[in-house]
Amino acid sequence: MWLTQVLTFNMLSDLVGLFYVADYSSDSLISMNINIKEKNSILESYEFATEAMRVTHAVAQNRFPNMFLFGAASSAYQIEGAYNSSEKGMNVWDYWTHTNPDLILDKSNADDACKSFYKYPDDIALLKNLGAKAYRISLSWSRILPDGMSNFVSLEGVRYYNDLINMMILSGITPVVTIHQGDIPMKLQMMGGWTNPNMTEYFKGFARVAYSYFGDRVKYWITINDPWTLCNMQFGDAMRPVYSDSGVGNYLCGHHVLIAHAKAYRLYREEFQWLQNGKVGISIGTNWFEPADSTSLDDLEASEISYQFANYWFLNPLLGEKGDYPDIMREQIAVDSQLQVFKQSRLPVFTDEEIQLVKFSLDFLGIGFFTTYEVKAKPIDLDSFYEYDSVLAKPSLESDMESIWLVHDEVQGAFDIKNTPDNFRKLLQKINEDYVLPPVYITANGYADLGEIVDYDRAKYHYDHISAMFAAMANGVDIRGYFAWSLMDSFEWQDGYRKRFGLYGVDFGDNDRPRVEKVSVGVLKNIFETKVIPDEMNLALSV
Repeated sequence: MWLTQVLTFNMLSDLVGLFYVADYSSDSLISMNINIKEKNSILESYEFATEAMRVTHAVAQNRFPNMFLFGAASSAYQIEGAYNSSEKGMNVWDYWTHTNPDLILDKSNADDACKSFYKYPDDIALLKNLGAKAYRISLSWSRILPDGMSNFVSLEGVRYYNDLINMMILSGITPVVTIHQGDIPMKLQMMGGWTNPNMTEYFKGFARVAYSYFGDRVKYWITINDPWTLCNMQFGDAMRPVYSDSGVGNYLCGHHVLIAHAKAYRLYREEFQWLQNGKVGISIGTNWFEPADSTSLDDLEASEISYQFANYWFLNPLLGEKGDYPDIMREQIAVDSQLQVFKQSRLPVFTDEEIQLVKFSLDFLGIGFFTTYEVKAKPIDLDSFYEYDSVLAKPSLESDMESIWLVHDEVQGAFDIKNTPDNFRKLLQKINEDYVLPPVYITANGYADLGEIVDYDRAKYHYDHISAMFAAMANGVDIRGYFAWSLMDSFEWQDGYRKRFGLYGVDFGDNDRPRVEKVSVGVLKNIFETKVIPDEMNLALSV
């Protein structure tokens, strides 16, 4: 809730105990569930509506509120398949996996993936079996707009998403739709992709099409998923498509993503919200960071710098008082740019108009969280900046952060994800302390392994993280929903099909792509349906 609209969640929590607002509108001066009289920003009186009191009681009784959105998530490119069907244009991942298969761990692609383009009724049946009340999907930009621009809309692509959304609603599942999740049309990438400032208008055009065709039924919109991964992994990692030197392309990408998000948000507020009554947010990927050596001042500083770069690069312009990038980020990049003989900082500068456009441009905040990294300082030898062949002489995110992210020996899964639920709680509470937050949805949280059906580690990961999330709620963080990543095993970008996040397994060796329930489904089903976290995880297991 914004300070200018309703008294903050934390303030009322401190005054009268935990409460939960059942509805939210950024246009409303007074919450639907709380009547507040303010005079000179000092509380005169407050009154809880019936529903807010019910929710307060539910949380006090160790229950999630009845309206809490429990669900699972997926993304178009990772599950749909049908890469050249329904007039679909080529996206950057189609092009990259076909021309550079060796850069995928198992040399695979998502041409067929889970075949969800054809099997979406089966996917909805999985959600119903899970007890999910919501499903976060993404739209394939090139399936709806084959050329990337809104002058030609594929009605076949629109029909697929209409059928999917309609079946979800008929099944009692709330659609939460991400407009863009990583699969930029190749024709736009050939024009520079997210480094091109015109992308902000192209994305706004795509958002307009999405609102126009689906907004009568979709009430939760996420403009862009995980800008950190979108920009750093695609523009700063040679193992990803559209690779360009880190430290330039990724900062341009981040700048344009924020402006594109804000334009799509303002478009909805000005032209669609009055009729469709939906909400628009963005999903920010986050991590927690700890110093590799807790006694090292350098490592402590490096972990804080990593935290600011990784988590507040996108949050600060949206929610910060100045509406700009974090101070440490602007200062660090400016100094490095000067040492690298740039005439100006490699980090773009917001105009006053852009600051006002981006600031507070969200009705809710999506947060994705997976793991914790240990951070070791990577001090820069200034002499190295002047060595012709020095890596440090080249601009990069890594040199700007002066940090190395380590994978700890106690990683439990097959990949760099370890179960650190208390750090998840600390992250949520820190963000809540640093900003005045709108309602929060956990839009992605999951665990990767090699595809075990008896996946006790995944079951424990979700149980522990849902428990940590509830603890954060009890400490005043206004969280409205939780989406497990992911509904089923899918194509995991450069890891191909080796890295499995799914609650349901998929047999990719079978042309029919049969799905199979994993043990973790029993844990989540119990919590999703009862809105209660059992005292012991094994009480939630159904097998």
